[in-house]
Amino acid sequence: MQRREFLQQLAGATAAVETAPKLHGANRQASLEGHTVQAEFRLGSDSWKVYEDLTVRDGSITFVSSQGLRRTLEKSAEATFAQAEPPYLGLKLGDIGTAGADLLADKLLANGDPDPTQVRSAAPPMGSASLTPGARPRWNTFVGTVECYDTMPVFPMGNTRTYHPVQYFPELTGALADRRYEGLLGGWMPAVRKVMPKSDTIYYEIIVFGDVEARDKFIVQTWHRTALIENGKMSKAVYGYSYPAFPPSRTDPDATAFYKALLVFANYWDKHLADAVRVTLPDKTYVDMSRHSFAKELMVRPGGVYPKYGAVDRDYYGPEYDGFQDIFTSAVYTNLEWGRFEQARRTIGVRSLAAATASSLFGETTQIVFSGSPISSWLTVAPYPRISPRCSSRLTRWCTAEVDSPVAFPRSVKDIRPSAASSCRICRSVASRVEDVTSGSVVGRSDRMQR
Repeated sequence: MQRREFLQQLAGATAAVETAPKLHGANRQASLEGHTVQAEFRLGSDSWKVYEDLTVRDGSITFVSSQGLRRTLEKSAEATFAQAEPPYLGLKLGDIGTAGADLLADKLLANGDPDPTQVRSAAPPMGSASLTPGARPRWNTFVGTVECYDTMPVFPMGNTRTYHPVQYFPELTGALADRRYEGLLGGWMPAVRKVMPKSDTIYYEIIVFGDVEARDKFIVQTWHRTALIENGKMSKAVYGYSYPAFPPSRTDPDATAFYKALLVFANYWDKHLADAVRVTLPDKTYVDMSRHSFAKELMVRPGGVYPKYGAVDRDYYGPEYDGFQDIFTSAVYTNLEWGRFEQARRTIGVRSLAAATASSLFGETTQIVFSGSPISSWLTVAPYPRISPRCSSRLTRWCTAEVDSPVAFPRSVKDIRPSAASSCRICRSVASRVEDVTSGSVVGRSDRMQR
């Protein structure tokens, strides 16, 4: 199919598709019997009560307002360690790597459509290998916001670069982290959840998400909850915000502050993905995976649009990867397919400006500045004139410190200060005088000494 035909059909098909749902009345929801009340708080004009189902490992968190509205955040968790025996569907890894044919694919498709459970067990999960002793810890996920220009990596034990749950729970060890389960809160939202079982009825749960109300440009502030659940009850819970407590100047937040921030977080991400089409599939996991990918794209791109490729450190996050063509193409197509036309427009616009900036390296430069909310405004273009020195001779050292329109002259040329040097030494240094340099000639030392 031609691209133009594809886009025309896509626009017509998605024009009348329903967008993301809003809050529902409490009478439409399941019973909260047996759920634990965690906190109560006010948000705007409404009072909210927080319930959590601790009777099962993946029990949900439910917010109920005084107006009868209800918001439920589901939990998910999957093993991060290999469970299949034997691995690789019984094939040898050496044969898989050296065979001309795709042996794993052939076996998965032998009976028609693949079985999702078999596909999941075909290879060990990414990052399941244990760390070599003494090696640098590897992050395995990250959190962030749309506005922040950076992300915050989250490591296997639930710590970020600035907050470490092990400081409050010393019993958290690498052995527990190697047998952990990981998932999300809210189905698809970028709230990281880690579960480390201690026994069949006892486990540690860590939740981390970015503070969507923070306005730090390059630092993602983070909310944390580390809890020990024993036999369906939360026996210990510690709440944190970005850094560990340092009393009395800095204390940990309470449960009320955490759950209030969590509800604001959920509303924030609903707003940013409100234009995505609603999709119904037999397995909701695939829908959540797709929506989560859009949230990750918004977190990785500074301001939600700048063409960043990676997420953390130099792991494809360096400027040498900005504007990677394949990422640009896939991002535009995917956003168009899901009805996110405004995000696709911004992606194309900022990519075009970035290309124009690169091509005008020796002409007029263009600086891209993000301003306002990514929903309402996305960028402004500020042209700056080309600046070149008045003289380019390498002998005119003073010109490199000079200015075309000086406000305060460079100290190396214009400042006159008392000198402790002898007159003879001063005579030997007159080669740096402005008159000699600007005249375009360099006079020999003997001639200057006679002068």
